[in-house]
Amino acid sequence: MIGNPYYGLNDFNLRWIANSNWTYTAQLPVAAVNGSSTWLQFDGLDTFCSINLCGQHVASTNNQFRQWYFDVSDILNACTGSPQLNLNFGSAPNIANAIANEPGQETWPYGVEIPFEFPNRQFIRKEQNDFGWDWGPAFAPAGPWQPAYMISLGPSDIHARNLLVDIYRQGQLNNLSPDESQPWILNASVDFLGTLPSEATIRYILSDKEYNLVKSGRLSNTTASVDSITGSIVLPCELDLKLWWPSGLGDQNLYNLRIDVVDASNRTLSSSNRRVGFRTVVLDTSRISQEQLDLGVAPGNNWRVLVNGHEFYAKGSNFIPPDPFWNTVTEPRLRRLFQSAIDGRQNMLRVWSSGAYSPDFMYDLADGMDDVDNTTATRLTKSRNGTHALVRVRVWRRALSCES
Repeated sequence: MIGNPYYGLNDFNLRWIANSNWTYTAQLPVAAVNGSSTWLQFDGLDTFCSINLCGQHVASTNNQFRQWYFDVSDILNACTGSPQLNLNFGSAPNIANAIANEPGQETWPYGVEIPFEFPNRQFIRKEQNDFGWDWGPAFAPAGPWQPAYMISLGPSDIHARNLLVDIYRQGQLNNLSPDESQPWILNASVDFLGTLPSEATIRYILSDKEYNLVKSGRLSNTTASVDSITGSIVLPCELDLKLWWPSGLGDQNLYNLRIDVVDASNRTLSSSNRRVGFRTVVLDTSRISQEQLDLGVAPGNNWRVLVNGHEFYAKGSNFIPPDPFWNTVTEPRLRRLFQSAIDGRQNMLRVWSSGAYSPDFMYDLADGMDDVDNTTATRLTKSRNGTHALVRVRVWRRALSCES
């Protein structure tokens, strides 16, 4: 038992924790190993971990931010008794120092690194502010910081690890303004464990906020590999899909999307759900037009955000990790944080690049803050043309470039 890490000088008194190695142990259920294949999936291991199962080495990890998965069927088949899982974590500050001291490592000019509490953080793939920052303490925690799963699959089963959905206008290219009259392209990709049947396809079901059916069918152009399947569809213009807008430009219209991977007999192999919006976002760097020059804009190139072809004036803050310990970052806590941004009349948050990859529920929450509580989430401001606009919060995902 330790005291509150935030109390007094515990940031320094508990430094022995970061300088120590730690082992996490779990007994896995015997009943779960009866499938034809069994996997361990770790959505986040922070950071240097040696994984052992039934006394056998499974793998070693060195990256806090990626997902890890391992087929442990052979180990479990040879295991006697209750399977024991050991996650052995090394001290990240000590390992970072050892890597930095290896012969031939790149050296940094004085003043570039800004070491704060622990040095050499740039040598490892770990949340950089764990080593200290001007606004935060240096705890450098170690352990499983995201959920972990034991997955048993039958011969014709698959398990969906991740779902990626991309929505854009037909013919749209990166960093170029699209033709807003073109239909929408819906692209979906599912990462999976197991063996995919040769005739597997992807089925989509798009519904509105009240789950009224908008459109359903099969994705076309389906391609599959040993661990993923991808497909896309052109959504007809007659669907008249409502656009998602940032605060001050319109409503945050959102839809529910269900993605199923199905076999040739239409049996559902996996099912995933996402809430999605239809909008285009472009950082416009095109030449200043004659029309803009006539309005007094200085000549040169634009540097503006266009949402659905319209200029967006960003007012916001820098979003750093809400807490050094991510298990305390809950949806109610983020909702209060976003509400404070709304109360400050902000409409955009920049996701700081030296923290961790923010959880999906954070983006999903920010996408629809205006739907949470119209009494508290709505503020009226006077715009230049005399009309009123709702001020809401929005965190962009993949919409603007973050430093990396």
